[in-house]
Order: sequence, then structure tokens, then C-alpha cells
Amino acid sequence: MTTKVGEPVPDQRTHQRGVEIAAHELSRTVKGGKQVLHGVSLTVRPCELVAVVGGSGAGKTTLLEALAGVQPADQGDVRFDGVDLYGNLDDFRRLLGYVPQDDIIHADLPLERTLRYAAELRLPSLSSAEIDTAVAGALAALNLSERAGVRVGALSGGQRKRASIAVELLTSPQVFFLDEPSSGLDPASSAELLRLLRGLADAGSTVVFTTHSVQDLAHCDRVAFLARDGHLAFFGTVAEALEYFAVERVEEIYERLAWQLTPAEWAQRFQAHRADGRAVESEPGTPHSRDGVGFTREFAVLTRRTLETMVRNRLTWRS
Repeated sequence: MTTKVGEPVPDQRTHQRGVEIAAHELSRTVKGGKQVLHGVSLTVRPCELVAVVGGSGAGKTTLLEALAGVQPADQGDVRFDGVDLYGNLDDFRRLLGYVPQDDIIHADLPLERTLRYAAELRLPSLSSAEIDTAVAGALAALNLSERAGVRVGALSGGQRKRASIAVELLTSPQVFFLDEPSSGLDPASSAELLRLLRGLADAGSTVVFTTHSVQDLAHCDRVAFLARDGHLAFFGTVAEALEYFAVERVEEIYERLAWQLTPAEWAQRFQAHRADGRAVESEPGTPHSRDGVGFTREFAVLTRRTLETMVRNRLTWRS
């Protein structure tokens, strides 16, 4: 049976519970002494779809990387279900999926082969038949089964975005982070992708993504609005944001953040607003881990992938 985009993967996520992400006072300073994240605190509930938005220079990617542990904050901490992320990165990296803005999947191999190599690296304990099932499930979940034999570089922009998500979906992650997943997509492809993310959250994953598209927010449970240099100006539903900023359209929020107050003043205002309504922390848990990939196996898989890529490149040059 083929799974439509946005629907849960059958028998893969039914018993899965999303992760609660609790960030406390995250700050980061880059080379040159510029502070690009200022004491951001927020809690993403299990199985929520949350967007991080703001104008250019607001620190959206910086916050996403800090929440995912890709580039930890200089100060502050992030907890997944009460357990420190930064102190347990090796364990948690096997439980989360991170999709950067730029495609990182190999463009020269067919999609199915690309997913198979990724599965061999990420799921070393599975048999060949089980890997086949995992790959077929990921392709079906993202409506890419008919494109399995197509070279990744020949896929459309929206299909490549879904292919990047498919790589992460192989391990059935409990939390997804995506940087500008709808960037560069036409309205129809963008809407389809957001339905997919909504489906992943509904099926049991916690999903956090950055976006410039106002249309994306309609699918979200809550939205984090950042003012310039990584100041948290608001975190809540779209309806709550419109009321809080006293505007009728989300676009007007961007205008107010840019011109009405300083970034620090917006952050101070929001801190005062939510001072009496902080979320209750969940009980600490213990991260579950998968078996790591041994060096010999990893070297063998990567070598086979490289050789196949070289062969296919030569065939392309000759054609």
C-alpha cells in the first residue's frame, strides 16, 4: 500500500512519542565578538510542529542549530525530555533528523541507491531485507516510490527536499529539524511539503523548522518570532501572536519587529508577558541509542558508494 504525503508511515511510528525540547537561556557569539543569540528560552512540546521565523539577521538558523546540537550555544542548555542534549550528543544524534537548507544527498546516484547507502550506514544492525523494507517505506512515505530509479540530480526541487527528509526518515527519528525546507519551492510544492511535516508531527515526531514563508505558518502549532540578533520576541500560536502584536496580518509583525522597538526591548517585553505562565518541565528521561557503525563497515560502505558514483559519472560523460 502506498502512503500519501503527509500521512503516517504504517507500522513505523504508531507507538512513537515525540521529544519535548526545552531550551534555557541560549546565547551565542560568533567570531569578531558579535552576539547572534541572546538568552533564548522556549519549550517545544512533544509532537508539535513549530516554526522559527524572523527577518534577515534574526538568527533563525543559529537557533535551529543550537536546538539540534549541530552548533551548540556558547551559554545555556537544551534538554530532550529532561536530559541534557549537549552532554549526550552521540546518543541523541541517532534519535534526531537534521535537514540543512542546502541539499547534501549525492546527486549522481539514483534515489533508491542513495537511500540504501544511507540505511547501511545508519542502521548497521539490519539485514539486507530489512534495509530494503526501510528504504521502500521511506520512499512510500514521501510519495517518491515512482522516482526510486531517478538520479537525485534529475529530481525537481520539491522532490529533492523530500529526498533529504527521506534519508533522515530511515531511522524513524523522534525529532526533526529542518532549515528553510520550503525555500525555493513553488507554492504547490511548498504546501505539499508542509502537509508532510504536519503529518510527521501528527504521526509522533516533534518537528522544528525555519521559514521565510508566511503561508507555512498555517500548518504550525506554535511559532517563535525572533527579532534581530537572536532576541526572542514572541512564542505562541499565530492567533496569539496577532493579538499580542495588535495586528491583523502576520506580515505586520515583521514590520513591527523591524521598526517599533529595539530587539532587546522586544525580548524584555515578551519576558514580562509570559512571566506568570511558564510551561511545566517534564520528568527527566533516558536517551535511547542505536548501535554505532563500526569503522570497517563505514569505510566499506563509503568506498562502495564512491566507486559507484565514479562509474556513473563516467557513463554520464560518455553519453
